[in-house]
Amino acid sequence: MAIEREETGALRDAVAHALSIADERLNHLIGALLAQCLDELDRQKFLTG
Repeated sequence: MAIEREETGALRDAVAHALSIADERLNHLIGALLAQCLDELDRQKFLTG
């Protein structure tokens, strides 16, 4: 019984860690996409005057 609890706790920790990494990567992706949007808006503004 104690081993199952330890395994469950370890699994829970591993899943939480994986979600944290995924969240961080998603934030980086969103930031990169927003930067591209801003660059495109600046480029369009430059082209249209």
